[in-house]
Amino acid sequence: MTNRTLLLTKLQSQRFLPDQTTFSLDEQIRRCAILCAHSWEEKRLTFSAELESVDCTSNEELLRQVWINLLNNAIRYTPPGGEIGVELRRDRCGAAAGRRGGRCPGLRYRLRHDAGGPVPHF
Repeated sequence: MTNRTLLLTKLQSQRFLPDQTTFSLDEQIRRCAILCAHSWEEKRLTFSAELESVDCTSNEELLRQVWINLLNNAIRYTPPGGEIGVELRRDRCGAAAGRRGGRCPGLRYRLRHDAGGPVPHF
């Protein structure tokens, strides 16, 4: 557990990304949602997802842990009968690193829930 937490911290700071592969991020989020389905069904939560098709190059296992953590926290902090939604969209950013023609492709995600405020994580 401690090693995984350390790796997640490094992933968050983007200093260390072991075993990077290219994978379908939208499919990964769908699979994580399915893994968490029993928990949200127990609380009678409504779950919705609007996921654009996106390929991602990163550490697939560590990123899977991030999504599961975010979804579990959304479930934990949403009152019974509430609603959880996930959106994944392509976005454009003006980041200096990896700039192509002044713009670089990026992603935007949003996890919303009925408890108000952002979803607590890590």
